[in-house]
Amino acid sequence: MSPKPIGRNPMSRISAGLQVLALVAGAAAAGAQAQGLVTTHKLSAALANQLVGDSVATCAQKGYQVVAVVVDLDGVRQAVLRGDGAPIHSMDNAYYKAYTIA
Repeated sequence: MSPKPIGRNPMSRISAGLQVLALVAGAAAAGAQAQGLVTTHKLSAALANQLVGDSVATCAQKGYQVVAVVVDLDGVRQAVLRGDGAPIHSMDNAYYKAYTIA
C-alpha cells in the first residue's frame, strides 16, 4: 500500500498547473477582431483527452488516485478522467477547481 501524504496534497498543485497552462494557452490565442467580434481558440478534444490521460497516469505512477478535468474559458468541461480508485466525490472537486481557474 502506498504511503498517504501528510498535509496539503501535492497533486492539487500539479492539477492546478495543468489547468493554468490550458487557460493561458487559450487566453494567449484569443484576440480581438474588427467590428467588435472576438475570436477565441479552444483546445482540441484530442489534446484535452491527452492532458487528462497524462495527468492521471503520472499521478497513478506516484501512488495518487486522482481525477483530472480540462475546462474551456467558459468553464465547460472538455475532458474528464477518473483514475482507478479515485473517490467519487473527487469528480466534483476536480471540476470546481478547474472552473475556478477558468
